Amino acid sequence: MSAFKVALCHQTVTWGDAIGHDIARMYGLLERLGGEPVIVCESHRRQSGELKSIRPEELDCASLSLLIYHHSQYWAAGESLVHKTSCPVIFRYHNITPAHFFAPYSARHSSVCVEGRKLTQRFLAIDRKHIWLADSIYNRDELEQSGAHPSRLFVAPPFNRSQALLGLEHCADYSAETVNWLLVGRLAPNKGHVQLLRVAQAFRSRARKVHVTLVGASDPEVDGYYNVIRTERSRLGLEGCIELRSHCSDAELIDLFRRSHIYVCFSEHEGFCVPIVEAQAIGLPVIGSAATAMGETAGPDQLLSDPPRAEEDYAFYAALAEQVIDDGKLREQIVRDGERNVRERFTDEPIENAFVGAVHNLLHSS
Repeated sequence: MSAFKVALCHQTVTWGDAIGHDIARMYGLLERLGGEPVIVCESHRRQSGELKSIRPEELDCASLSLLIYHHSQYWAAGESLVHKTSCPVIFRYHNITPAHFFAPYSARHSSVCVEGRKLTQRFLAIDRKHIWLADSIYNRDELEQSGAHPSRLFVAPPFNRSQALLGLEHCADYSAETVNWLLVGRLAPNKGHVQLLRVAQAFRSRARKVHVTLVGASDPEVDGYYNVIRTERSRLGLEGCIELRSHCSDAELIDLFRRSHIYVCFSEHEGFCVPIVEAQAIGLPVIGSAATAMGETAGPDQLLSDPPRAEEDYAFYAALAEQVIDDGKLREQIVRDGERNVRERFTDEPIENAFVGAVHNLLHSS
């Protein structure tokens, strides 16, 4: 493939989160393919000096061979970029959280979600050479239901660091008195934190000790949700059992994965859910909700089911967690199947092949 200029666009880029990692890895792959990538964003955090980043108004739109637009929210300047350029477009669809999750806590966040889905419809209607590259089959199907032509729809999982994690040893002691649970993800209302706390309480009612680490930043605009988590923690008497960590280094996070006993996630909406793949790669058994894309991401023979809604559901998941801790054969099977899921679907080669195929088809189609 001859030299070509590519803009990788998203409103904000946080180096190390799922979208930031996807963008950074695309950048590196495009360079290896002979491209000249640039990241276009309004703000970034912890940027690597090796990756060129500019603001939207600095982009030379006429020089582009390809625009890759990472779509996860409403972005006015991003929509303007799409219309200012004339090159082919890949819409990288990470999905948009339904507005009803944010409505009780932030009118602005709810509005951004509503406008983000309206923007999806406008992008679907553009009369220009483009494709949609969805993170998951779930995302692809949502786009098709929204009116996208199947010929424009492709699936490629997000780039991630699972290949590096596969070589690490999971070192949790399953004979320990206290069981360590882990959840990684921002403190957003779709993530199911309250349900997790209730399952933890049901687990503790089985005369088991539990320590839950929740790693994820909170947004001041949705402090109401953060307060709900803290209130529920207090109501359930879990103050000494639930650790809230807004941020930790990569090394600290990997250590948490390695030393936790179970990865637990009851999110109600995910377009992919990278931490599930990271947990599987490092040998950490996963239990939780199969809602939206999560069951697809986790793969077959994993312990994911319907989101918990009532006391009997919390008791079910608590019993399941206890079984994973106590039954070594079951645990080994889950871990083995999870590792196979990662190796076959989410390591570098299959993701790169899917991405390169989509780029090649778009640039060389008639």
